[in-house]
Amino acid sequence: MPADVKLAWQADLGGRLSGVTASGGRMFVSSVDNHTVHALDEATGKTLWTFTAEGRVDSPPTIYQGQALFGSADGYVYALRAADGELAWRFR
Repeated sequence: MPADVKLAWQADLGGRLSGVTASGGRMFVSSVDNHTVHALDEATGKTLWTFTAEGRVDSPPTIYQGQALFGSADGYVYALRAADGELAWRFR
């Protein structure tokens, strides 16, 4: 680790944030109280997409086979396409 580490970018997503998951040049994070999952460009921090669930999302999604998988306090498990945030399915 270099001694002169510098901030590459910063994003203000608002609210209390979960941990971060990184995959395929994207970073995924949940804004817990806003019920949202965000995908950010790993290099620039630019928001690529945002998805709003119907309940709190307490943790970042798990990325598996091109999908972002997460549970919500609304009682559903969601699968979003990691590339564009489109809902693939949800299951109670």
